[in-house]
Amino acid sequence: MNWATLAVWQGGWEVCLRRARVWLSAGMSPETMALSVALGLVLGVFPVFGFPTLLCTFAAVSLRLNLPVLQAVNYLVYPFQIALLVPFVRCGELLFRTPAAPHREGVTMFWSLAASMLHAVGAWFCIGLPAGVLLYIVLACLLRHCDMRRLLSSEELQSLR
Repeated sequence: MNWATLAVWQGGWEVCLRRARVWLSAGMSPETMALSVALGLVLGVFPVFGFPTLLCTFAAVSLRLNLPVLQAVNYLVYPFQIALLVPFVRCGELLFRTPAAPHREGVTMFWSLAASMLHAVGAWFCIGLPAGVLLYIVLACLLRHCDMRRLLSSEELQSLR
């Protein structure tokens, strides 16, 4: 690959990144962006697989947030959802003072897994909600400080439209 091609390639990425920044921030205030990111993080680690996407969609529609930002953050924290599943179950067992679910077969296995998931959801509520509020406050302060709308000058906005 020659230098001219590389320069065009890098310039193309810069244009793509600027367009993505404009598209994702699309007139959002720093508080709205902070709420979208905080909800995406907290709802993204909900310990029942499949539900974070539904929860994020419901939150975006009901709170009129930017759905692409919320879902992007949700998908980015998916590895954390997997990594936090067992800690949430263990924390829920401590919270509800129940022993670890033994390995069973048949119908009793279903009920033991359901109990473990309920323990995990209870722990998620106890940990995730305060963490989400704290995360929102921190992100809102940071985004207000560097106000994302100032990052793009008005000429850049006009050239991208």
